[in-house]
Amino acid sequence: MNGDVLPISSPDLDDVADLLAWRTTFVTVFAMPATSPEETEAVRDTYREQLLTGVRQDGRWVATFRSWTADSAVPGPLLTGMPVAADDHGTRTVSTELLSSVSVSPTHRRRGLLTRLMADCLDRAAQRGTVVASLFASEAAIYGRYGFGVATSTRDLSVDTRAARGWHAGAPADPGRIRLSDDDELAALGPGLFEAARLQMPGAIGRNAISWLRQLERVPPCKGPDGPRVQAVHLAPDGTVDGYVRARTEGAWSDGAPRYTTTVEDLTGASPAVVAALWRFCLGMDLVTTLTAGHRGQGELLAHLPVDSRSVRVTSQADGHWWRVLDAPAAMRSRSWSRAGRVVLDVVDPGGPAAGRWRIDVDEQGRAEVTPTTASAEVTLPVQTLPAVLTGMVDLAPLLATGRLDQHGAGAVARLHGMARVAPVALAGVQGF
Repeated sequence: MNGDVLPISSPDLDDVADLLAWRTTFVTVFAMPATSPEETEAVRDTYREQLLTGVRQDGRWVATFRSWTADSAVPGPLLTGMPVAADDHGTRTVSTELLSSVSVSPTHRRRGLLTRLMADCLDRAAQRGTVVASLFASEAAIYGRYGFGVATSTRDLSVDTRAARGWHAGAPADPGRIRLSDDDELAALGPGLFEAARLQMPGAIGRNAISWLRQLERVPPCKGPDGPRVQAVHLAPDGTVDGYVRARTEGAWSDGAPRYTTTVEDLTGASPAVVAALWRFCLGMDLVTTLTAGHRGQGELLAHLPVDSRSVRVTSQADGHWWRVLDAPAAMRSRSWSRAGRVVLDVVDPGGPAAGRWRIDVDEQGRAEVTPTTASAEVTLPVQTLPAVLTGMVDLAPLLATGRLDQHGAGAVARLHGMARVAPVALAGVQGF
């Protein structure tokens, strides 16, 4: 093994060949389709707003890392049920460093390259005052060592459309109507609708320009799944667009009967009633026997609408966003809390920026005052468990039972859970990055 410490550097964004080589390293590690100069050129302007780093040896990139600053949704008063002031939109966010394109060539494993790239990124983010870092983990065993923990989860659905068309009597009525749409309309209206929806889904991030272009298949590679695309919008009673869906249908006739599958790629609504109306539209498509939808968030409505609850199956459930808390007091202040109360929380983060003992005082408006304290801790948890408290999306009781946190007095975890827990409705899918 070469004992030399390879320096961290960045690709030259003005040199398409160098940027292509950097991108080729991570797409190779993740067994993704080969990238191209055309695709690299299409995403280069987006990369200029981000920090691309990596390590190279003998002129070849052997590790890659990409990060940029955005924000993540955290529970706001609309979600916690706390009072919303007249000049308040009712949602909350926290500054976030997003991490992606994290790869190390199999020829350079176990040399500390990922550890060095991660430390470089997190140190920069903490110095800028960024509150959390966020990523999607390719392997669950990797990122806990860097202080990351699960903040949200996702699920994939498969639906027997014929069994699912009968809905229970209390299902939301359609508040408007649906009409077909096109790329231009979705490009104009989709971003605002998605942004409003994701702000009510803790952990969710927004979509940048390149994400929308990829959704609409306007940047290479433009080839999407096979099958004709269906795009539709939902209209409120006053005619304004308050939801949309993008889907594809493919299949064939078999034994004299249709066997078609609709794959929902993107479905977003301004309210549960709009989301339900869009699901009903998808389930009612002619010839379709199966509907699938991937990367749906917690609080997905579809499973609760049909009379036949078995018609909707969760085919996969996995962790979603992983968070690394960089500023624990700021993170706890950023969200609205669900119940007034007080708890002393000890965050264990050896050598890390989130370590400390904090008294959390939540008032009747759901606002938290977070102060350092020397009082005895009521709940002790590692920094990897803190994201569960911040998003309010994870039940703390099983974490207590399995040693992921400790309490020092009866009822302390239950009290913290009651203060933190939220029950969101999935108004949109989970955006990757």
